[in-house]
Amino acid sequence: MVRERLRANVQGNQTDLFRLQNQLSTGRRLFSPSDDAPSALRAINLQRTIERKTQLQTNLRSAEQGLTKASSSLTEVSNVLNDLRAATLGVVGTDSSQDDRDAVIAQIDQALFTLLEIGSSKHLEQFLFSGTRSLDKPYEAAAQYVEYHGNESTLRSRVDTDLLFGVGLPGNEVFGGLSEAVRGTSDLEPRVTPQTRIVDINGGAGISPDGSIEIVYNPSVGGATQRAVIDLSKAHTLADVARLIETGAPTGAALVVEVAGGGFRVTAGDGAVAINEAAGGRAAEQLGLLSPIPSGQVVGGDLDPLLRNTTRLDDLLGSKAQGRLQLPGVRNDLTIRAASSGADFNNLTVEIVGTGTVGAESASYNASTNTLTVQIQPGATSAASLAAAINAEGTFVAAPDPRDAATAGTAGSGVAVVGTYAGATDTSGSGAPFDKASGLVIANGGAPFTVDTSTAETVEDLLNLLNRPETGLAAAINAEGTGIDVRTRRSGANLTIGENGGQTAGQLGIQTFHEGVKLAELNRGVGVTTRAGDDLEIELSDGATTTAFTVDLSAALTVQDALDAINTATGGAVTARLAAVGGGIELVDSSTLTPPVTLTVRSVSGSQAAIDLGLIATGQTEASVTSALPGAASLKGEDRASVEVDSVFNTLYRLREALQKDDNAPAVSAAVERLDDDLTRVTFARAEAGARLQNLDSVGTRLGEEDIQLRAALSIEIDVDFAQAVSDFQAKQFALQASLQTSASLLQLSILNFI
Repeated sequence: MVRERLRANVQGNQTDLFRLQNQLSTGRRLFSPSDDAPSALRAINLQRTIERKTQLQTNLRSAEQGLTKASSSLTEVSNVLNDLRAATLGVVGTDSSQDDRDAVIAQIDQALFTLLEIGSSKHLEQFLFSGTRSLDKPYEAAAQYVEYHGNESTLRSRVDTDLLFGVGLPGNEVFGGLSEAVRGTSDLEPRVTPQTRIVDINGGAGISPDGSIEIVYNPSVGGATQRAVIDLSKAHTLADVARLIETGAPTGAALVVEVAGGGFRVTAGDGAVAINEAAGGRAAEQLGLLSPIPSGQVVGGDLDPLLRNTTRLDDLLGSKAQGRLQLPGVRNDLTIRAASSGADFNNLTVEIVGTGTVGAESASYNASTNTLTVQIQPGATSAASLAAAINAEGTFVAAPDPRDAATAGTAGSGVAVVGTYAGATDTSGSGAPFDKASGLVIANGGAPFTVDTSTAETVEDLLNLLNRPETGLAAAINAEGTGIDVRTRRSGANLTIGENGGQTAGQLGIQTFHEGVKLAELNRGVGVTTRAGDDLEIELSDGATTTAFTVDLSAALTVQDALDAINTATGGAVTARLAAVGGGIELVDSSTLTPPVTLTVRSVSGSQAAIDLGLIATGQTEASVTSALPGAASLKGEDRASVEVDSVFNTLYRLREALQKDDNAPAVSAAVERLDDDLTRVTFARAEAGARLQNLDSVGTRLGEEDIQLRAALSIEIDVDFAQAVSDFQAKQFALQASLQTSASLLQLSILNFI
């Protein structure tokens, strides 16, 4: 017993000495979590925080280096532009020679090269001026243009635990790169469907979380008023809302909830129904269903859904008429919907005639009477086959109505019944079908090209067609979610978007030259220069008879005003209209002259109006066309409502064009003004970079101080107190020595020591 105690005492002292020796040699108090569990847990958390902060400091240093390089690059840009501005001013308003102008042109070419190099600067294999597309080269020269491949977003890096900091400057904000003028002017009014998400209605505001509504049902004959509160918190789509209302309605109400027109339609099978808010909420109002006065049918308001990439093009610009085709019998009702938007399909009449053969049913649609005739075999054709015949015809889409089936899966199995059924669709159809068959004609620096939209099914398909690399365009849904924007990425190019014989561009609201364009906005903002009196003359001649009409455009403010002025002056002999293909004004011979007819447009008394409207080429005084076909003489003008990129590269291209012309003073002066704007933009970008560097410096200082504090706290938890450890070590040495001496003395004792 004594021996074991002595051995344990010696071993304990030796273990303590070994631990203290390790602490003194390493400076650490803890070697495993079991040494001091609470301190170890705190130390682990502190170490993790220090590691995160260390990475954040690395991110911060990288951000500082990138912004420093960007700031240095912008200083070089300012120097290049200031030198070029000074050289340009030297040849403006003076008797400069062509050699002087050529020297400035050479300097412009060198500046373009230099700015392209600076615009493609990199830091750590990432481009500084590409926005968040930092792996894509932002600026590339393509033919006589400079194309921007970055975006408008700011590249951000985490420089503190809860701080995402902008560490990049999008090239569009520094040099320019995307046009801002081609914005969709039309609200495409996407139609709500059962699949429309609740979060997308009301312009993206959705409805209140955990929304509920109250249904109040008044039976038509006797019976007490019944109420039910419908919990809509689990609904994600409008179809979910409809299902919850139908299944949760008061007993006997037999509500039918449809998504029709721009919102819901709730119909009571018997009696009247009112819809109120529940628990002080706003869900009924937000769903367009608030209707405190009982009625047999509640027609909801417009839910205004957002335009999404998944929105079908067929669901734009209006709504489709829909309804129920209710036949005598059971399991044979159909839901029916127009395939296209428009009021023409409202109040459809369906005639089911017994002249067909089972398995070979057919349908035909008479647009003049809005009647759909379906041939069936009486007693043999099922409702499902009836729907198939309607769908095969294509004007309407039909399906068996599950509400007419007692059990799931039996809808449409009933027999179709011969008869005439008026009002098969409601009056919710509105607007016009979207013209995706015609397509667009676009010019973006170079020859116009056609965009075939006939295969596009969704908005995303359309955007993909416009965003093909060869187009040089940037198309996207606008910020409001109501239409699309189309912009050019090409500095030095003129973007025009027109029709291809249809209505596609106008319906999308992206037609550059349209009736509402102000004349002051044409020709890159220069406008249309008119004079007091007549501005242009239009002449029709068939060789024997010549008729001339003079047009005064001094009162015209818009393109429509100009068209009206021409049509009024010519008295119908010439029709002025927007070009059917492309953009611009088109003049068409509408006279009774005998072909061949020559149609001529000429300027009057030096007026520039015909040139500014694009009817006469720059530098010319007249334009004419001759046709041997009756009414075929058509003179098409240019689209002078082109859009260009507001960028330093575009400015340099325009400046070079102006210097290459003899009469260059006004154009050069305008280019110098734009150069001043570019310098201002670069100056603001430099200021932004400087401000960010100052902010990063403050963050860096704070991170350094936090690092010191964290490491001090960690040291308290895991580092040894040397003075205490030395004292403990000496004490353990004495204890071990005493234990050994005691053990030696006790182990030498025998029985003889006690005799």
